[in-house]
Amino acid sequence: MSYPYVQIVGSSGGTISPGDGFQLVIPAGMFSSNARIVIEAPSAPGSSPPNRETAGNAYHVTQTSGPAPSSSYRFTVKVPFFSRFEQYRNQLNVHHNVDSEDPNGWMPAPNRVDDGTPGIMGGRFAGNKLLGYHCVFKG
Repeated sequence: MSYPYVQIVGSSGGTISPGDGFQLVIPAGMFSSNARIVIEAPSAPGSSPPNRETAGNAYHVTQTSGPAPSSSYRFTVKVPFFSRFEQYRNQLNVHHNVDSEDPNGWMPAPNRVDDGTPGIMGGRFAGNKLLGYHCVFKG
């Protein structure tokens, strides 16, 4: 895997997978035409929500060209977490943050998506939450 990871996603949607466990699943129709999506190298989140512990690195997602994502669609993000948190799987959730300067406004995924893959936790968000940071936290 090589970062930054860049992929074009069109109106038919698609899955963006840099190769380290992170995935961004874009549904058909979320973009009306081609959008260029960039995933930056994972990094420490810099902060965590109240009463939550960081369980993995944060992934910064940006869109550098194309139409704005439609908020009427929901995308899924799957984020790797540190193996020592596997025993706390039922307490983990993916959070989203749009503040790239000081990420401290973390919000949990409205829908938790857990397919049981070891070391991976998912969440589903509205299309307008595509940009920003995604990270797994333990409650």
